[in-house]
Amino acid sequence: MGTPLSRSWSDSSRGSTPTGSRSKTRGSASGSTGSGEDCRRDGPRYRNNAIMRIITKRGNKRSEEEVVLEPLSDPIPAVDPLISHHYLMTTITGSARMAPIDEPKRVLDVGASCPVWMMELAEELPNTQFFGLDTKPMPDDVILPLNCTFTTFNLRGVPRIPYPDSHFDYVRHRLLNIAVPLESQQYYINECVRTTAWGGWVEICQSLGSPGQQGEYIEMWQMLLEAAMQERLVDNYKMDNVVEMMEIAGLSDVQSKEYRVPIGDWAGPVGKFCWNCVDAGARDVIHGLSRIGHTSPQSIHELLPRLLQQYNQEQSYVSLVVYTGRKVY
Repeated sequence: MGTPLSRSWSDSSRGSTPTGSRSKTRGSASGSTGSGEDCRRDGPRYRNNAIMRIITKRGNKRSEEEVVLEPLSDPIPAVDPLISHHYLMTTITGSARMAPIDEPKRVLDVGASCPVWMMELAEELPNTQFFGLDTKPMPDDVILPLNCTFTTFNLRGVPRIPYPDSHFDYVRHRLLNIAVPLESQQYYINECVRTTAWGGWVEICQSLGSPGQQGEYIEMWQMLLEAAMQERLVDNYKMDNVVEMMEIAGLSDVQSKEYRVPIGDWAGPVGKFCWNCVDAGARDVIHGLSRIGHTSPQSIHELLPRLLQQYNQEQSYVSLVVYTGRKVY
C-alpha cells in the first residue's frame, strides 16, 4: 500500500509519517447500510482490525467492497486538518491521487493553501508542473519544489479559474474547501472542465461526516457539522449533486467512490486517528460551534466525549467521497 511521504511543509506538520497496510478488497454481498454493520465483524481475523466499506457508483451500476484496515506500523500525527485529511486518504486508498492518470504534464490543485498534496506529488512526478490555486495564501514558511507554483485568486462569488482552455491534464479540488455559492456551483464545475485538456481528468473530494447514522449525539454533531460547513468554520464545504453537475459539464466515465471509514477507539489506529481529527477540529472552532448551536462552549466540550462514546457503542463510520470524470472528444 502506498504511504504518505515524510516531507514536512511547515513546523506544525513535522512528526512521524503514517505507514500501514490494508488487505485486498473483496466484493461484499448486499446488506445493511447501518452504522455498525458496515464496519463490524466478529472473529480473530478482525480483532483490532476494522472493516471499511467502499461503495462505487457509475451510471446505474453500484458495487460494494470491504477492506480490512490492518494496524498502522506508525501513528498518524493529528496536525492541520487538511494535512490530516491527506494522510487519512492516502492511508485508506493507497494513493495520493484517485484519477487514473499516470504522467500528467500539468496539474491544477484547487484549494492548495495547504500544499502537502501538491508537494508530495511534485516529488513523485518531477517532470510534471503543478499549479496551486486558493483564495487563501499559503503559510509564509512554505518552500515549494521547483516544479510547483502557487497563485492566490478570489474564487468566491463567480468562481472563475484564471487559466486558459484545456491547460491541465488533471484538475483536482480537495475537500471542496472553498465555499462555492449554490447558484455558482454548476459554473464552477464547468470551469474545472474548461481548463482540463481533452483526455484529462477532473477529481473532486469531500467529507460528509456521518450522515444518516442514528444516535442522539451523532445526529446532534452531524447537524452542527453541516451548519459549520455552511458558516465556513471548517475547511470543508458540502456540495450536493456533484455527479449530475460533472455530467452536465460534459465529463464522461463519471464515478463516485464513498469510503466509509470506521471512527472511534473501537476501530484501532485508523479509527482513533479519525476521532482525533474530529476532536481537534471541534476544539479549534468551539466558540463558533457554540454560536451556531445556540449553546455554550462548555456544552460543546461536554458533547465531545459523549459523541466518542456513542461512536464506539454504535461502531460508526465517517464518509469520504471522491468523484472522478474524464473529458473526452
